Amino acid sequence: MARHLLGASFPVLFLAEAAAAQLSPPVPRAPPANCTSAEQRQFDFWIGRWDVYRTGTEELSGRSEVEAIYNGCAIRETWRPFDMNEGGSVSSYDRAAGLWQQNWVDSTGERLDYQGRVEGQRMVLTTTRQTRAGQAQMTRVTQYPEGANVRLIGEISIDRGRTWTPSYDYTYRPAGSPPR
Repeated sequence: MARHLLGASFPVLFLAEAAAAQLSPPVPRAPPANCTSAEQRQFDFWIGRWDVYRTGTEELSGRSEVEAIYNGCAIRETWRPFDMNEGGSVSSYDRAAGLWQQNWVDSTGERLDYQGRVEGQRMVLTTTRQTRAGQAQMTRVTQYPEGANVRLIGEISIDRGRTWTPSYDYTYRPAGSPPR
C-alpha cells in the first residue's frame, strides 16, 4: 500500500515543480518620471534620521525619521517625542495645484491637512482648524536647512494670518551628532 501512495503522489509533486518553474521573478520598474522633477525634490533636505532639540538648547526633545517612499513620490516622517504624543506625516507634491500637501496624524487621533510651497529656501505649510471655542486657528510650519541641520518652526494665528504667535521651534540634527 505504501508503494501505491508513493506512486500516486509523484505526479502531484512533478506538476507542482513544473508550475513553480514557470513563474518568473517580478521585473523591477523604474521610478515614474513625474517624481523626479525639481519641485518633487524640494523637501529632500528633510530626509534623514534626526535627534530633535529645542532650538538654542541641548534639550533633546525626541527623534524623527524622515524617508522618501513610493519611488520618491512622497516623504514620510515618524516623530517620536519624549514629552508628548507621537505622530507622523506624509508629504507629497501636487503638480496640478502646484502645492505641497502634508497629512499629519498623531497618537491622540488629531489629523491636520497642511498645504504650502517653498518660499525662498523655506518650506512653508499652513492649515486651519476650529478651536473648541469655535474660533478659526491657523497653524504655520516653516522648515529649512541650516548647514547639516534642519530648523522647524511652528506658529499659530487667530486673526487669519495677520499676526503669528510662536508655538514651537526645533532643530533637527543628524542622529548621533555630538552635543554642542
